[in-house]
Amino acid sequence: MDIAERMIAKANLINVDEENKCFEFKCKPWENQEGYWIAFDQCDSPEAIVRWVNHLLSKNWVTKDVIEVFIGCAMKKINYPIHPV
Repeated sequence: MDIAERMIAKANLINVDEENKCFEFKCKPWENQEGYWIAFDQCDSPEAIVRWVNHLLSKNWVTKDVIEVFIGCAMKKINYPIHPV
């Protein structure tokens, strides 16, 4: 299992929604809202993914695991290899 697949194994955090072409975060960011979405076309390069990571880090519902899973899913979606450190 590669690192991206291990990250995706934590998958209850994020759904890769092919039908709606977005990453669906399984969270409750606001009292009356379930979920948070980022469109695939907003994550079409490593630089765009880093911008989203920086944005997500400002959210109080985001954890280290959420960031790891998002990076793994997003990089896999654009076919960008992730190498273990």
